[in-house]
Amino acid sequence: GNIPETCKSVVGEMWFLVVAVLVVAWYGSSMLCATTSTFALSLILQKCSVPLGFFTYPLFLTTMQMYTAFMCATLASVVSHKLSVRQLLPKSLPALLRTFSLSVVFATGFVTLNMAYTTMSASLANTLRALEPLTSLFLLWLLNSREVTFKLLLSVLPIVCGACMASFGNTDFTGFGLLWCMTANFAFSYRTMQYKAIRTEYGVDHTSLFAQTCLLSAIILTGALFLCAPVEKLQQLYDLMLYEDRLFLLNGVTFFLYSQLSFATLSYITVCTHAILNSFRRPVVIVYDVMVFGTELSAINVFGVVLACLGVTVYSFIKVQIAKQATKVKEV
Repeated sequence: GNIPETCKSVVGEMWFLVVAVLVVAWYGSSMLCATTSTFALSLILQKCSVPLGFFTYPLFLTTMQMYTAFMCATLASVVSHKLSVRQLLPKSLPALLRTFSLSVVFATGFVTLNMAYTTMSASLANTLRALEPLTSLFLLWLLNSREVTFKLLLSVLPIVCGACMASFGNTDFTGFGLLWCMTANFAFSYRTMQYKAIRTEYGVDHTSLFAQTCLLSAIILTGALFLCAPVEKLQQLYDLMLYEDRLFLLNGVTFFLYSQLSFATLSYITVCTHAILNSFRRPVVIVYDVMVFGTELSAINVFGVVLACLGVTVYSFIKVQIAKQATKVKEV
């Protein structure tokens, strides 16, 4: 609302260029976040002389991501909305409790995703993440939602088939990796539902709620870290982070950016276009991971990746159409 009319007209004339820049930045930050997460986890596993347990490494990386994202989100909110740090805090105890429960789910999703990166290749983990529509439908079914239609159920079939084909014969595939990816999918599906509900109920803007969620998640994960390993053993992780500070900083900043750039892109395009762009983001990330890490994929694996991503696109399109129809019914 504080943007001058001259700026708005310039943006209007250069709409396509603005959207193109935002999409490139969104895709780029997403690719960098995935690869730097994998690099950071590999580095931690190689450099830590004292074993700390399997859960500790993904916990540590996710905690650093949350603290960095919180600082970036706070800075963005203070600069763009001219808010004080105190104004970023939840406005009431019920709002704090709801945000805390959201943060538990939020933290669980990213910890289990980072755990998946330690057990299989980043490209395969991102392909299995394409199964998120399946977990979303299951949660909607549990809630007796009318959004679960026959068309939506059919659109999930190519996603499941594609994920199976992408995993077929892949030496990186593990049962634990699938478990972590599906846990992350459930967490992210539930997070999306809760995120929308909190924003609507308490009138919180996107960046402020993201900052609150990251801070509470970081606090929760810090407590979990101290439960997993004693302070003197965690010191080596802290020393490694200071030594490789650029890698961890880049990882945290890109973690913040790809979430915020997604929302910024949505402000210039329709929900349907955004859903399709988000669907195509995954194959771009997968191809980039394959190029960076040299993961070998068979023809069946490649076809599976393409099929799963196309399935997500169809699912997203149908879901947007259902939401539009529901809005029209409410207006009537």
